Amino acid sequence: MMNHSYLRCFFLFSILTLGSCNNPKELIEVQIPEREVFVESEVTYPNPSSIKTKQGPMEMPGLPYQFDELSDLFKPDHLLLHYNKIHLKYADQLNLSLHQTPIEKDTITTIVFKADNKNEKLKNLAGGYYNHNIFWKTLTNKKDTQPNAELQKAINNAFGNMSGFKKEFKEKALELVGSGWLWLISKNNSLAIVTTANNENPLMGHLMLGTPLLAIDLWEHSYYQTYQDNLHTYIDNCIQHLNWEFANEQYLKSE
Repeated sequence: MMNHSYLRCFFLFSILTLGSCNNPKELIEVQIPEREVFVESEVTYPNPSSIKTKQGPMEMPGLPYQFDELSDLFKPDHLLLHYNKIHLKYADQLNLSLHQTPIEKDTITTIVFKADNKNEKLKNLAGGYYNHNIFWKTLTNKKDTQPNAELQKAINNAFGNMSGFKKEFKEKALELVGSGWLWLISKNNSLAIVTTANNENPLMGHLMLGTPLLAIDLWEHSYYQTYQDNLHTYIDNCIQHLNWEFANEQYLKSE
């Protein structure tokens, strides 16, 4: 069945044609159909605080920003996938592995400290859960925040200045082979930048590297959807969004 728009256009075209034949000098106005406009619906993202584990004892920590508030660092869909699928899966599986065990009521830092190579599953799940907790707090939707005077002094002592810190931070990230994590740690009031393989972290008893101040996820799932293989840009962008207020708090705890 012909629609009304088609019939209208055909009728007007017929008038134009007939009128032109009878009087070549007579012009008849023809209405051109309006262009069809496709309006994209606005994408909405859930509040991070609405994402929960299936059961305790560990809960999802929430995020200090919304999924679309770090768009110059991560695509919102990518950030949602990372938090709602990957991190949540670590949390749910960790809770299942802790259920009805002697360490079920321990804090995550205690569990991480106890996790070792004798229980690879627990080490992987506890590390994956805890490391992501630190990662989300390491980042902020603000740009170029600054450490306080005390932490800045420690940075100067360890790396010369902030530029020296950023240079070594990026170099260490690019040196890591395979999956792992990048850390700024404090031990005995001294700072260092280290990497750990897979889901290990500096608090684990078999490493005991120091207290994490900042952490960057170097697993491929953390950057590939937004950056593909461009790890350089990923680290550069992370450095711009480092949450030095969080690092200040962590450094105070480490003293």
